[in-house]
Amino acid sequence: MEFPEVENHDDFHTGEDGCIHTRDQRGVYIGYDVALEDVKELENQLLLVASQYIEKDKSKTSIGPKDLS
Repeated sequence: MEFPEVENHDDFHTGEDGCIHTRDQRGVYIGYDVALEDVKELENQLLLVASQYIEKDKSKTSIGPKDLS
């Protein structure tokens, strides 16, 4: 597949501090749309899990005695 408006299709991948970075031919960091979608999906899953534990903790504290006197 060729795009006349794009000079170079090469992306460069480097690893620093355990992270993989992608840069274009000019050295600018880039991110792919699908990677952003994956991050959004992961964020939603983490929010669901965190919400579950928050609700579970709330139910534990609301079961206890309301008046200790």
